[in-house]
Amino acid sequence: MRALIAHIEAENAQFGSTVTTDPAHWADYGITTVEQYQHYMAVEHFVCLHESHYGFRPRGYNLEELSVERLTAMADRIAVEIDDALLSDREREERDFAEWQARNVTRHGNGEMRIKLSPLLRA
Repeated sequence: MRALIAHIEAENAQFGSTVTTDPAHWADYGITTVEQYQHYMAVEHFVCLHESHYGFRPRGYNLEELSVERLTAMADRIAVEIDDALLSDREREERDFAEWQARNVTRHGNGEMRIKLSPLLRA
């Protein structure tokens, strides 16, 4: 258990996280070794990413039987999908903004930009 607590303290210091170092907390989860802790954290990471991206917790997996490496690979795949979706959103926003600017902004030779007023606002 000391190795587990030392491991968590080292991770907290390295990453600026605040994971509890209370041995009773981890014992309640049946976690007493660094390996068990790493597996637990890999499961939690995968589940959180899955739920965030797909909108529901993963079903049909026996997560306790999967290795840390397999769980990490699965989480990494979802993270790439999230990045791709965000990139697509960003590209769409940039395109929409460029189209809005083309319709609504007048550019002058001195670098000045003015927003065109709608005919309804002119009085």
